[in-house]
Amino acid sequence: MDSDPAAVAPLKTRIPACAQHFFLRNRALARCPRLV
Repeated sequence: MDSDPAAVAPLKTRIPACAQHFFLRNRALARCPRLV
């Protein structure tokens, strides 16, 4: 699920930890599809 950077920016300023975790998790899932 690719989100528009303009829509994601407000989330990063409000909940940076959650947004970062979600971003890193998406990258990990993209690298290891078996984790899905």
